[in-house]
Amino acid sequence: PEGPASEVSGPSTPSGAVASSRESLDVVVPRVVQSFSQGDRNWTQSIIKSRSFLELGRRLMVAIAEGSDSPVVFLEFHRDTSMAIFRDQVGIPAARAPLSLRVPVSDVTARFAEQPALQGALLARLGVSHFEALEFRAYSAGSGRPQLLGLFIVLQPGVKSFENRLQFERLLAQAGRYYDAILRPAPPQL
Repeated sequence: PEGPASEVSGPSTPSGAVASSRESLDVVVPRVVQSFSQGDRNWTQSIIKSRSFLELGRRLMVAIAEGSDSPVVFLEFHRDTSMAIFRDQVGIPAARAPLSLRVPVSDVTARFAEQPALQGALLARLGVSHFEALEFRAYSAGSGRPQLLGLFIVLQPGVKSFENRLQFERLLAQAGRYYDAILRPAPPQL
C-alpha cells in the first residue's frame, strides 16, 4: 500500500501515545503557539522533526489543539478504502475517545465539515455538532494534484481557532511539503 497507511498497522491508544507525544512536545508546543500569535513562520524548525507520518500527525494535532484551545481528533485518510480512520486525539477524556471511528470520505471533497457521514459520526460518537475539518494534503508524485493524507477535526472551535485559521493552513501546507520531501515512502524499484 502507498502513503501514510502503510506506516501504521493500527490505531494508537490515546492514553499512552498522546502522553508520550505530550512529554516530548512540552518544549515544542509553547514555541509553536507563541509563533501563531506573533505571525512567526519559524515553527518549521521546532515542529517538523518527525521521523514518521504518525509522529508528524501527532505533532500537528497537538499544535492545532494548543493554537485553537479546543480538542482535536486526527483522522488518517486511506485512499484504497476512501475511509478516514481515527489515529489519535488530544483534549478528549480517554473513556470517550472514538477509537473505532471510521468515516467514508472523498479525496476530492472541498468542504469536509459539510459531509453528512462525518457530521453524523461526530455527533453520534462525541456529541459534537460544531467542528472544523482541517485538511492535511501533499502532492502525490506524478499526479500534480494534492492528495489527502488526513483530517484534523477541531471540536467546538472558538475565537482562538478562527484567529489562527490562516496559520493552521500554512502549518499544514508546510507539513505537506515536508512529508513529500522527507517522509513519503519511495516507489518500489522494478
